[in-house]
Amino acid sequence: MNAKALIACLLLIGLMPLDSQSQPIRFGRADLIAETRELGHIIEAGHPDPYLFGGGKIAFHRRFRDLLEAIPYDGMEVNDYATLLLPFLSQIGDGHTCLIPPSWDTEKGTAIPLNLTVIDKNLIVTGVRSPGLKFLLNSRLEGIESIPFSELVEREKKILPYENEYHNLRRLADTILSFERLKLLLPEWKDRRSLKALFLTDKDGRIEQAFTPSSSADGSLITNPSRVELPSTDRVDFAYRFMDGRKQTVLLRIDDMQTYRECHEHWRFYGNFYEDLARTTYRRYHGRKDPADLNQVIDALPSATDCFRELVTDMKRAGTKNLIIDLRRCPGGISNIAEMLMYFVYGKNKTVDILSESFQIRKYSDVYYQYARGETFDPANDRRRTPLTVNDYDFLEEQNYDGPADREQQMALIRQDLDAMALHMPTFHKEYAKGTFEAFYTPENVAVLSEADTFSSAFWMLQCLYKAGAKLVGVPSGQAPNTFSDQKPYRLSRTGLTLYMTCKYSVSCPKLPRDARVLMPDVLLTFDKLRAYAFDPNAAVLLALDALAVKDGPK
Repeated sequence: MNAKALIACLLLIGLMPLDSQSQPIRFGRADLIAETRELGHIIEAGHPDPYLFGGGKIAFHRRFRDLLEAIPYDGMEVNDYATLLLPFLSQIGDGHTCLIPPSWDTEKGTAIPLNLTVIDKNLIVTGVRSPGLKFLLNSRLEGIESIPFSELVEREKKILPYENEYHNLRRLADTILSFERLKLLLPEWKDRRSLKALFLTDKDGRIEQAFTPSSSADGSLITNPSRVELPSTDRVDFAYRFMDGRKQTVLLRIDDMQTYRECHEHWRFYGNFYEDLARTTYRRYHGRKDPADLNQVIDALPSATDCFRELVTDMKRAGTKNLIIDLRRCPGGISNIAEMLMYFVYGKNKTVDILSESFQIRKYSDVYYQYARGETFDPANDRRRTPLTVNDYDFLEEQNYDGPADREQQMALIRQDLDAMALHMPTFHKEYAKGTFEAFYTPENVAVLSEADTFSSAFWMLQCLYKAGAKLVGVPSGQAPNTFSDQKPYRLSRTGLTLYMTCKYSVSCPKLPRDARVLMPDVLLTFDKLRAYAFDPNAAVLLALDALAVKDGPK
């Protein structure tokens, strides 16, 4: 994934990237000191706990002091200043709280014409962009410019924040493809006309390969052949396909959680409109020019409600036994789609039960409401003995989970929240209110596929299905099970840089230790298993079919 794809990932979780700077803008030290203090204030006022993973409050302020001291007397250009902030932000340890230097948004092509995938805590070459590089397929990255892989892994931790080791490896894979990020990873790399990398082949041989970093457009990706035909996502990011002639196994593929109609209806309810994303999605889906009226655009976007209704109908008609949900490529978005799928497959009561097995602690900061569009302070004080005020923390969900609260009352409150969520999405609410397709068909077996890319709201769907009894298959998600969530943009007043920051602490898996960083799959895709499947790009699908004991394989 190149820098453009990284920016797209931020877009996929409800955010627009910073406008790229056409000319470098330089700021004096006094302005940058003030800007940094503004950044620090936003973090301390708005983040639920910026000290939790970084050694505590004193350690945070020691690093903040060092950051102020590092600003040169003659000031800095905005991109250099943004780069200076990266190590400080990365040590907060929150994968959703970050800042993207403007130069990352201007890159085209890739520094190295490869696709790298996280397997067994290594980076495996799973795609190349030149026929002359096919010999590198299936090899493992050993080092770059004489820097061993283990050192590259450690260096990456100071560039972007990460949730767990798989997330950091995914970040590293992205950095290696980005010319701008490579300069941060390899400060000793002086001759930037050439880049040497060392690879270990699947037969334990070593290959040193020199690349010429290029800013030109990428070539077509060349991969190993696959025995699996996935549903096409050329027009829409969620689709399903039966995997066998008897329709006993179906695969639902979800590559994005922000291009479905109901997501944009949810935003519209709050007065938020991500117009560029809506119009791009419309043109891609319909293959024609979008209407001038944005509401008409939103109303004609592809619907997850329609997709899931057709899915359960087809499964019931065929008596399908196995449902595989492929979240390998999904970086997140708006998580409502998880509850929507649960409604069709398991029903409202089961969904409420699953939702009761997690909780969030929210910080209602004044900073949040200064920047949030379309939202006002409404903490549901009718549910509380002691009303909340701005800047309070909301522990109600935690108290309901941990305390001796009335179970029936707890379920009623969660049901109210589920009903309200449905009401925000008219397309889904029409079905939800009628209940025609509620729990319409529940297959005997459900499996969820993940990779390190599976993140944020995609992880939310994964853990919901896991609690419902689904089997997890593949590479661990880059998302920690208990971490911070709900990312919002905060635009700094002087430089125009945008800080992306969370406002909640989410305990998705309270039965795990609170400091658990990884939710391990039931069936792990290892390098040896990948090799056993002939390095098939969809080895995780084949692994799931074997785990489900599917006799009639992919057609």
